[in-house]
Amino acid sequence: MLATEIMTGAGGWPNNVFLTPDRKSFYAGSHFPPADQDGRPGFPTVLKSLHRA
Repeated sequence: MLATEIMTGAGGWPNNVFLTPDRKSFYAGSHFPPADQDGRPGFPTVLKSLHRA
C-alpha cells in the first residue's frame, strides 16, 4: 500500500503493484476496471501497456 500511495498520492483496494524481477515496484494503482471506462484504463489495457513497455 505504501508503494501505491507514494506513486499515486492515494491508496485503496484492490491494491495492484507491479514489480521488476528483483521485486522493485515500478507501477501501481488501487483499482482498474475490467474494461476501459470513463477515461480510465481497464486491467487488460494496463497489462498490455506494461507488456509493450
